[in-house]
Amino acid sequence: MRLQTLSLAIGALLTVCLTGCEKKDKEAISMDDVNKGIITVPGKDGKEYQVVDLGIGVYFATCNIGATSPEQPGLMFAWGELQPKEYYRWTNYAWNKENEPSADLTKYATRDSTKLEKADDAAAFIMGEDWAIPREADFKKLFTKKNCTSKYCKLNGEGGFLFTSVVKGYEGNSVFFPLSGKIDGDDYKFFKQYGWFWCNSLYTNPENQKLDLKSGSTMRIQHTDGVENHTIEGMQRSQGIPIRPVYKGEI
Repeated sequence: MRLQTLSLAIGALLTVCLTGCEKKDKEAISMDDVNKGIITVPGKDGKEYQVVDLGIGVYFATCNIGATSPEQPGLMFAWGELQPKEYYRWTNYAWNKENEPSADLTKYATRDSTKLEKADDAAAFIMGEDWAIPREADFKKLFTKKNCTSKYCKLNGEGGFLFTSVVKGYEGNSVFFPLSGKIDGDDYKFFKQYGWFWCNSLYTNPENQKLDLKSGSTMRIQHTDGVENHTIEGMQRSQGIPIRPVYKGEI
């Protein structure tokens, strides 16, 4: 009887484990899923980088700046700054009055200056002149159903969103964006829940068309409590957020 009870207990445990593994496997993807449509392009100082051709006229890099694999967060940047740093506050933001604890902006502070100059584009600075921080319009092409499908999944154990082309001739080519969170001060927040990726412009609220001089536009992805979505959202310019660069040169 004891052996029978033990056998039943082990069987139940195995069932739970296998069920959990099956659930995990349903969300997991492999590197093979993100290695289609890859093109190697030149960068600064003879370096080479990889982009994916989704057939939408925008060539997204396969990784964030500073990452070596798509699921890695890479480096964090304040909007319009060229280098990562130890902490991200208004007091040390490049385009704010020195040591000012709130926003007292010195550049990109009017309606006449809402898009990053090339000199303030970290992608161009780090990777070469043919690289750039994406426009809002570049990210919105990923959201368009005639261009791509999207789904939450895990690559090498890290959650994120996979955008897969449905454009004829490019079907199956995909790009992965991780839930890499952000840095506020020196606090790493919302890792594995949200992902933000800088756009090259200040944020304008689409409901009232009000320009927010304190916020840069981002693509935001979310996977929290059963909520899965992606949108354009404003984030405080001084916060640390990743950059997924795009290639503007000839392919």
